[in-house]
Amino acid sequence: MQLFIVRHAPAEELSGSVQSDFDRELTSKGKKLFREFALKMIKPDHAPQLILHSPLIRAIQTAEILCEVIGLNRDQMRVESRLSPGMTATQLANATQGLSVERIAVVGHNPDVSHCASQLIGGGSIEFKKGSIACIDFFDEVLPPHGRLVWYMSPKVLIED
Repeated sequence: MQLFIVRHAPAEELSGSVQSDFDRELTSKGKKLFREFALKMIKPDHAPQLILHSPLIRAIQTAEILCEVIGLNRDQMRVESRLSPGMTATQLANATQGLSVERIAVVGHNPDVSHCASQLIGGGSIEFKKGSIACIDFFDEVLPPHGRLVWYMSPKVLIED
């Protein structure tokens, strides 16, 4: 199984008009940046077949962009409450159990995605910038610490602001 771990793209900060962390939307620049990045990074023949995402707005919007870029239908994208802020590697692994696809993307939040990715590969430190993606291979199912990091990339490496 191959797991794509995605941190949501750049979102609005809490302010007078945005009172709840749950309601923070992606910025227009964040949407554009993530779309360009996903187009360059995700190859159609190796793209996720299913996208699981946190219920927070910014994760939903990031998942929608990814879904569109890789050509999935909306029924191949679903909310997964275990990917909410506070997610653990065990919760992430459990969210992928029993799914009959070879490639899954999960869209979540930091610091959780950084911690989970590190635990899934058995250590080290991966700092997920906004909109970053890591690809981790597993022999069979997602099971910490048996993953192998295939690649990690941040949008800032490929896209100029």
